[in-house]
Amino acid sequence: MACQGSIQLITALSALTCREKEQQGTNVEYDNYLVIYDLRTPENQSNTFANFIKKMAEEVCTWQKIVYIQPEQMQALQAKLNLVRLNLSNIQQVFSLVHKLTGISSADEIYLSKNYDIWDRLLLNVYESAKKICYGDSIGLYLSASSTVLQVEPRSLNYKLKRLLKSFISTKNSIDEINFDVGYFTISNFNTLSASPPMKVVTVNKAVTLNIFQRLRGVVGKVVDSDYINNLHTKLVNNSVSILLTSNFSEATRMSEENEISAYQNFLKIHKREDNTILIIKPHPRDSAVKIEKLQYSLNRLFSEVIVISELSWFFLPFELFLMEVFLDRNLVPHCDIKIFAFSSACLSLKFLFNLPCIIGFGSEIIHQSFYDEQVNKRIQHELELNYLLQQI
Repeated sequence: MACQGSIQLITALSALTCREKEQQGTNVEYDNYLVIYDLRTPENQSNTFANFIKKMAEEVCTWQKIVYIQPEQMQALQAKLNLVRLNLSNIQQVFSLVHKLTGISSADEIYLSKNYDIWDRLLLNVYESAKKICYGDSIGLYLSASSTVLQVEPRSLNYKLKRLLKSFISTKNSIDEINFDVGYFTISNFNTLSASPPMKVVTVNKAVTLNIFQRLRGVVGKVVDSDYINNLHTKLVNNSVSILLTSNFSEATRMSEENEISAYQNFLKIHKREDNTILIIKPHPRDSAVKIEKLQYSLNRLFSEVIVISELSWFFLPFELFLMEVFLDRNLVPHCDIKIFAFSSACLSLKFLFNLPCIIGFGSEIIHQSFYDEQVNKRIQHELELNYLLQQI
């Protein structure tokens, strides 16, 4: 199972649960291996993020081995691939390095969220004989390479190298594009404004995913101070609460940091609530801590209090877990008045799993004011797709 984030882990586990149920009554037994890679966090946060994914994985599944391919190891893979491009090495040496990094020489099944990223394509080629299973993006939504409902990636040197590698791969056929055999999607019966899944599709009952979230509440008790949660509950009593789910726009060079902070500020002014409203900022795992500190300061005048979920444990756990632990009872019913502002596909799971409405930001005017010119149309299309999907759920 290949995983690039905490919510992807839950989605992949949902697919695996369905696969295992299909095998009941047979002699098939699973030996599970988890490969964590390409987390795209600020460099000093990647090991912590990987450790939290590992803790989550261990809470709900038994693993033969959990491996984190670290950034410097990814760079070594890039260097090997570059040698292949220059005809100074062969692709089998790259495959051997992947075997060494993962500790897995062969696999019967491989689970990935997509097949068009360079690293996903590499894994599919390395384990070509395995049954290839797609679990989708976000909470289990199929997205083609042309869809805008994708997590933004940094336009860094690393990103440019990937573009270069994709170019030589497609011309030299060093790494073939390989299709999935089957897709397991929670949100499978909705139009995605994207190409239809080019594979057999199995719908994952949302009860399967909710069950995994419920089981992961055990992780919360292990990594979050109970006093922290109790203090939050006390502060939120008898208050309206707004929740801001930030994204990594400036880190991904979609706009400047200054513009991103102003964009959130202007957006929240439009949607201002009662004077006693408390704002909770839930940072994206790939957000800069410095940016979030500046954002908190800039929003202090708009709310009675601004609380940043700065506990390192909450920073990397999926927002859905935070929501369940702080705002929902055991029957998943909210016990206070909350309004959620989201800027990515994170909004889809909140509506689908908990029937909680989200307001998608930023809107056309703020987009034109804040995003770099070449990003404006992409962002507008992205928000159109998100709103379209929310209407269908």
